[in-house]
Amino acid sequence: MTSSSATITLPVGFSPDPASHSLVVTSLLTNPLNTSNCSGHFDPADAALVVHYAGSDRLGIFADAMDDTALIVRAPDGTLYCNEDSTHLRYGNPGVEISPAPGGDYLVMVGKQASSGNSDEVTILVTEYSATMWANLNANASLDNLLHNMVNSDIDFGDDSGEYANDGECDDPRFTGDGMAMFPTAGHILQDASDCSVLFGLGEIEMADITEY
Repeated sequence: MTSSSATITLPVGFSPDPASHSLVVTSLLTNPLNTSNCSGHFDPADAALVVHYAGSDRLGIFADAMDDTALIVRAPDGTLYCNEDSTHLRYGNPGVEISPAPGGDYLVMVGKQASSGNSDEVTILVTEYSATMWANLNANASLDNLLHNMVNSDIDFGDDSGEYANDGECDDPRFTGDGMAMFPTAGHILQDASDCSVLFGLGEIEMADITEY
C-alpha cells in the first residue's frame, strides 16, 4: 500500500514480520523535529507513518530505498531516534532499534539526504527481529515471510532463550550451512529460533543429517 501518510496498528508478535508500508517522499523541509544528528530533508506532510504498537522488549523500524535516505522516529514517550546509515543494512539504508519499546504511537518520518523536489517511493519496514537480522529480512520481505511461515509449520525451532540468540547466526547444531555459527553446541538446541528459522527460510541453512540430537 502506498500513501503520503497513514497509520498501521501492530500487536505483539504481529505477522507477517516485518510489516511494510510504502511512502512517497518529496523532501522539502530540514529537520522538522529538531534532531541534532540527522542531516536529511523531511516533509512530514508528504512522508509520515504512525505505527500504533502494543509494546514489547524490542521494535525495529528501517527503510528500503533507492536514494540515500534518513529516518526519524518519535517514540510514544517522546524520545527521538534518528539514523542515516545503519551498519545492519545494505546500500546505506537507515534504521533504528528501540529497546524496550513502549506501547503507543510511533511517528516515523523518512527523508532524502539531498534536498530535492523529486518524489520517490520508500518502503518502511517494522519488525520485532533484532537489528542483526534486518539485512536478511530486507532482501525480500514478502518471500522471507512466506518461507518463514511455511517452515515454522514443519520444524520446531524452539525459542530465543540461548546465550547467542538474535545475533544473525544459527547456533542450533541440528542445522548446517553457511548461516551457521562457527561453533554450535548441543546446549543451543531449540534456543535460537529467530535466527535459525529466518536463515532456513532464506536457504542459508538446512537440517543436518545427524541422529544424536
